[in-house]
Amino acid sequence: TYRNEEYGFEFKYPKDWFIKEDNPNTPGIAVIHTLQHVDFSPAKDYDYYKSNAFFSSIIVWANPSRLSVREWLKKENVNHPALISGQSITINGQEAIKHEPTGNAYYIEVWLTNGDKTYQLFYCEPSTRQEYVTIFNKMLSTFRLNEEE
Repeated sequence: TYRNEEYGFEFKYPKDWFIKEDNPNTPGIAVIHTLQHVDFSPAKDYDYYKSNAFFSSIIVWANPSRLSVREWLKKENVNHPALISGQSITINGQEAIKHEPTGNAYYIEVWLTNGDKTYQLFYCEPSTRQEYVTIFNKMLSTFRLNEEE
Protein backbone atom coordinates (compact mmCIF):
# COMPACT_ATOMS: atom_id res chain seq x y z
CA THR A 1 0.00 0.00 0.00
CA TYR A 2 1.27 3.45 -0.90
CA ARG A 3 0.15 6.08 1.62
CA ASN A 4 0.62 9.79 1.37
CA GLU A 5 -0.50 11.46 4.58
CA GLU A 6 0.40 14.95 3.40
CA TYR A 7 -1.87 14.81 0.35
CA GLY A 8 -4.48 12.49 1.84
CA PHE A 9 -4.60 9.35 -0.28
CA GLU A 10 -3.62 5.71 -0.38
CA PHE A 11 -3.97 2.72 -2.69
CA LYS A 12 -2.50 -0.69 -3.32
CA TYR A 13 0.01 -1.47 -6.06
CA PRO A 14 2.05 -4.59 -6.95
CA LYS A 15 4.85 -5.17 -4.45
CA ASP A 16 7.52 -5.70 -7.13
CA TRP A 17 6.87 -2.35 -8.82
CA PHE A 18 9.07 0.73 -8.59
CA ILE A 19 8.06 4.15 -7.28
CA LYS A 20 9.42 7.48 -8.44
CA GLU A 21 8.25 10.51 -6.46
CA ASP A 22 8.11 14.05 -7.83
CA ASN A 23 8.96 12.98 -11.38
CA PRO A 24 9.15 16.07 -13.61
CA ASN A 25 9.65 14.05 -16.82
CA THR A 26 6.57 11.91 -17.27
CA PRO A 27 5.77 11.89 -21.00
CA GLY A 28 2.55 13.56 -22.02
CA ILE A 29 1.73 15.28 -18.74
CA ALA A 30 2.26 18.96 -18.04
CA VAL A 31 3.43 18.95 -14.44
CA ILE A 32 3.41 22.65 -13.65
CA HIS A 33 1.42 23.77 -10.62
CA THR A 34 1.35 20.34 -9.06
CA LEU A 35 1.62 19.64 -5.37
CA GLN A 36 2.74 16.02 -5.67
CA HIS A 37 3.59 13.64 -8.52
CA VAL A 38 4.26 9.93 -7.95
CA ASP A 39 4.85 7.38 -10.73
CA PHE A 40 4.55 3.60 -10.42
CA SER A 41 5.91 1.08 -12.92
CA PRO A 42 7.00 -2.56 -13.16
CA ALA A 43 10.20 -1.36 -14.91
CA LYS A 44 12.95 0.40 -13.00
CA ASP A 45 14.06 2.34 -16.10
CA TYR A 46 10.60 3.28 -17.37
CA ASP A 47 11.72 6.80 -18.28
CA TYR A 48 14.05 5.33 -20.87
CA TYR A 49 12.21 5.46 -24.19
CA LYS A 50 13.26 1.95 -25.29
CA SER A 51 11.73 0.24 -22.27
CA ASN A 52 8.16 0.49 -23.63
CA ALA A 53 7.02 0.13 -20.04
CA PHE A 54 3.66 0.88 -18.60
CA PHE A 55 3.47 3.53 -15.94
CA SER A 56 0.81 4.93 -13.69
CA SER A 57 0.87 8.31 -11.99
CA ILE A 58 -0.94 10.01 -9.16
CA ILE A 59 -0.71 13.77 -9.56
CA VAL A 60 -2.14 16.09 -6.92
CA TRP A 61 -3.13 19.62 -7.97
CA ALA A 62 -4.13 22.57 -5.81
CA ASN A 63 -7.86 23.34 -5.59
CA PRO A 64 -7.96 26.26 -3.12
CA SER A 65 -11.50 27.26 -4.16
CA ARG A 66 -12.73 23.72 -3.40
CA LEU A 67 -14.39 23.43 -6.81
CA SER A 68 -16.13 20.29 -8.02
CA VAL A 69 -14.10 18.15 -10.41
CA ARG A 70 -15.99 19.51 -13.43
CA GLU A 71 -15.66 23.13 -12.34
CA TRP A 72 -11.96 22.67 -11.54
CA LEU A 73 -11.28 21.16 -14.97
CA LYS A 74 -13.14 24.03 -16.68
CA LYS A 75 -11.05 26.56 -14.80
CA GLU A 76 -7.63 24.88 -14.74
CA ASN A 77 -7.25 22.53 -17.72
CA VAL A 78 -7.22 23.63 -21.36
CA ASN A 79 -8.28 20.11 -22.38
CA HIS A 80 -11.41 20.30 -20.24
CA PRO A 81 -13.99 19.81 -23.04
CA ALA A 82 -12.58 16.36 -23.84
CA LEU A 83 -12.05 15.47 -20.20
CA ILE A 84 -15.50 16.56 -19.06
CA SER A 85 -17.09 14.46 -21.80
CA GLY A 86 -15.54 11.39 -20.14
CA GLN A 87 -17.45 8.77 -18.21
CA SER A 88 -18.79 9.68 -14.76
CA ILE A 89 -17.63 7.16 -12.17
CA THR A 90 -17.34 7.00 -8.39
CA ILE A 91 -14.01 6.55 -6.62
CA ASN A 92 -14.13 6.12 -2.84
CA GLY A 93 -17.57 7.77 -2.73
CA GLN A 94 -16.44 10.80 -4.74
CA GLU A 95 -17.62 11.86 -8.19
CA ALA A 96 -14.85 11.27 -10.72
CA ILE A 97 -14.39 11.60 -14.46
CA LYS A 98 -12.73 8.83 -16.46
CA HIS A 99 -11.34 9.80 -19.86
CA GLU A 100 -9.99 7.27 -22.39
CA PRO A 101 -8.77 9.02 -25.54
CA THR A 102 -7.65 7.18 -28.66
CA GLY A 103 -4.21 7.47 -30.22
CA ASN A 104 -0.84 5.79 -30.67
CA ALA A 105 -0.60 4.94 -26.98
CA TYR A 106 -3.27 3.68 -24.65
CA TYR A 107 -4.03 5.80 -21.65
CA ILE A 108 -6.69 6.58 -19.08
CA GLU A 109 -7.09 9.66 -16.93
CA VAL A 110 -9.31 9.75 -13.86
CA TRP A 111 -9.94 13.10 -12.17
CA LEU A 112 -11.57 13.74 -8.79
CA THR A 113 -11.52 16.38 -6.09
CA ASN A 114 -11.51 16.25 -2.32
CA GLY A 115 -11.47 19.47 -0.32
CA ASP A 116 -8.68 21.73 -1.56
CA LYS A 117 -7.05 19.10 -3.80
CA THR A 118 -7.68 17.66 -7.24
CA TYR A 119 -6.32 14.20 -8.02
CA GLN A 120 -5.31 12.96 -11.45
CA LEU A 121 -4.87 9.20 -11.68
CA PHE A 122 -3.10 8.43 -14.93
CA TYR A 123 -2.34 5.18 -16.78
CA CYS A 124 -0.23 4.94 -19.93
CA GLU A 125 1.18 2.21 -22.14
CA PRO A 126 3.30 3.25 -25.12
CA SER A 127 1.43 0.78 -27.33
CA THR A 128 -2.22 -0.18 -27.56
CA ARG A 129 -1.63 -3.66 -26.05
CA GLN A 130 -3.33 -2.79 -22.74
CA GLU A 131 -1.30 -5.38 -20.82
CA TYR A 132 -1.65 -3.59 -17.49
CA VAL A 133 -5.15 -2.11 -17.62
CA THR A 134 -6.50 -4.77 -15.25
CA ILE A 135 -3.83 -3.89 -12.69
CA PHE A 136 -4.58 -0.17 -13.06
CA ASN A 137 -8.29 -0.85 -12.51
CA LYS A 138 -7.44 -2.81 -9.36
CA MET A 139 -5.30 0.11 -8.18
CA LEU A 140 -8.28 2.43 -8.79
CA SER A 141 -10.58 0.15 -6.83
CA THR A 142 -8.30 0.47 -3.77
CA PHE A 143 -7.82 4.25 -4.01
CA ARG A 144 -8.89 5.89 -0.75
CA LEU A 145 -9.03 9.53 0.23
CA ASN A 146 -8.69 10.84 3.76
CA GLU A 147 -11.68 12.72 5.08
CA GLU A 148 -11.46 16.32 3.93
CA GLU A 149 -10.56 18.82 6.59
